[in-house]
Parts: sequence; structure tokens; C-alpha cells
Amino acid sequence: MVVMLCFLLTECGEEKEWTYELLEEEFGGVVELDFDSAVTCLRLLARQSYSVSGYVVDTNDFSPDILTISKDPDAPASYRINVGQGRNNKYFAAEGETVYVRAHNIESYTENYYLSTLDVTGGYVSPDKKEEEYLSVPEFIKLMDVIYEDTYFKTEGYILRDGEDYEGNPQYYLYPSEEAYKENKYNKIELQFPEAQYHLAGKEVVIIGNPDINAFHESLQNCSIVEEK
Repeated sequence: MVVMLCFLLTECGEEKEWTYELLEEEFGGVVELDFDSAVTCLRLLARQSYSVSGYVVDTNDFSPDILTISKDPDAPASYRINVGQGRNNKYFAAEGETVYVRAHNIESYTENYYLSTLDVTGGYVSPDKKEEEYLSVPEFIKLMDVIYEDTYFKTEGYILRDGEDYEGNPQYYLYPSEEAYKENKYNKIELQFPEAQYHLAGKEVVIIGNPDINAFHESLQNCSIVEEK
């Protein structure tokens, strides 16, 4: 099992901060992180943009800036990606075309991933190649599965309860420490457990979980408590 600490040391002995490229080397394994590095890595995933090419299998009759791409017209629904373009986009793809996309992967509560060019520097949907390499739709889906299902972040901190989740279960958040909570209540990681948890508030823990693709802020899902301190 490959484990990486929050910083890597360069040949000169200087600390090197996390980048998406460094994190990419750890996909598919357990990554040990201190609290601040866990927040950094979750933000890296949320802000990363991807280059994907695909065949347009559907367009939205009411919003021409929304389309669906796949590897080919016969691909099953689970191998399709929805794409949303910026409102100032001047190109609207038609069904049957092949398009090239640079966009963020954003939250989606359907079976399909959703790519959006909004707020992406240099983001686009184009009929022409603008880069040397693009992921195919199956390659992109495989990568997302590895990141959000097979990659685990292991970190530690101080748990507090704050309200309830949408099912009425206690909602927990992880903070660096009790003192850090007092200083900045917004520096936190949301924790989602497979089953409702009780009596966790106020505990120092080591926790492990998958990055949450649907989160509006830093969040881990499928969480388990590794150790109580």
C-alpha cells in the first residue's frame, strides 16, 4: 500500500506542496494526510479540469448549451456524460457530431457524470481539437471511479456534530482540533457515514473515507473511524 505524507521533500530538502499531479500518483490507494493537506487535496479534486472527447448522442431541446456525449451512439446510458456550456458559448453542437471538451467535473445526482465549462479558465466545447490528448468517455468514467470509489483519504482531527443530514441523522464535521474550531468554524471537512452514527461529538479520531464528488464543500463519504484517541 502506497502512503504519502502531507508534504514531499525535494532533493534540496525543501518541502513541496501537494499538486493534482502528485495526488494523481496515489489514486486507487490510501493516502495519509494531515487535516490541512486533506482539505487541500479535496479542493484540488474539486477544481481540476479534464479534456474529454465524445460523440454527441443527445442535445437539450430547451437549452442548446446542454448536451450528452458517449463513445458511440450505441453506448449504454451509464457510459454517457452530460456537458453544460457557458452561456456566452458561440458553438452549439448537433447530435451526431464529435466534440472536444475542457471542463470541470461537478456534482451530479444522476447516474451520469456532469462536465461544465463554467468557471474554467480556457474551458470549451469545440468541434476541433485544441490539445494533443483527450480522454475518451469510458476513460474519463474509469478515472472518476478510481478517484471517488477506490481512493481513500486517511486523516485525523476533532469531531463535532452540527445539525442533521437530509435523512434526519446526526451530521458530523471534522476540525483540526478543538482549539482550531474555536478560531475558525468554517475550516472543516464534512463526514458522511454509511450508517447513522451517534456519540461521536467531541472525540479525537483517525478517520478514513472516499472523496465526495457531490459535495458543495470539502467532504468525505463512506467514512469509518480507524482509531479514537
